[in-house]
Amino acid sequence: MKAAALALALLWPLALRADAPAAARDRPPRVLLAVRPSYPPAYAQKGIEGSVLVDFDVDPFGFVSRAQAINSPDPRLSAAAEAAVLDWRFFPGVRGGRPASFHMRVPVIFNSGPADAKADPETAADRARQQGEAALDRRDYDGAAAAFADAFFLAPHSAEIVYDRGRANLGRGGTTLALADFREAVRLDPDDARFHLACAEIEARRGDFRAALAECDTALVLAPESAAAFAGRGEAEAGIGRDDEALDDFAQALAL
Repeated sequence: MKAAALALALLWPLALRADAPAAARDRPPRVLLAVRPSYPPAYAQKGIEGSVLVDFDVDPFGFVSRAQAINSPDPRLSAAAEAAVLDWRFFPGVRGGRPASFHMRVPVIFNSGPADAKADPETAADRARQQGEAALDRRDYDGAAAAFADAFFLAPHSAEIVYDRGRANLGRGGTTLALADFREAVRLDPDDARFHLACAEIEARRGDFRAALAECDTALVLAPESAAAFAGRGEAEAGIGRDDEALDDFAQALAL
């Protein structure tokens, strides 16, 4: 986990140089994994509720290095909130184009009431995703990215949501961040051809046609009748000088 975070932190400045103007290179950390607090059962049964404000630091690798409750209705809830926040993971924050430490605060809410549709995380994630899809249809990529970030916060292991966030990042011009999302979607669900094709599209844009070719080959194994996969493979083959094979794949795409 540390190694992965280190690699992400080292790559982050490259993503910013490639995708954002200098004025936009200062960014706070973004939630990658939000662990829900353990609600003490006795407190839940007694109906003890409230919001705990947690003050914490995120290091340049996206790990929480310190967490302290500064406003809380009960010490037990404070301890549960601090323990949860210490396990959160972030995309590293950036200052001046480089990963940096950030001081942050977040409210952790404890609610013992019955979970209805609005309070259910899965339902809330679906609602946020629908809002993101609507924003994509309007080409409001910033709005889509914000909605998918909310959905991801609630359902961090959903390949579909990560893929959607990549689409929003791509619309914003963030090809490096989009590729990271598409690769994560592949990791979460390697059997969906769409995710491989999304990776292939970005690799081809970056000029890495061999990587694009490999992704299209995988997509065709998963979806042998995909015209998009044949077209993508043809583009990759043309990029590495395999013109005859490219023509065959383009013809197959047209036939489909």
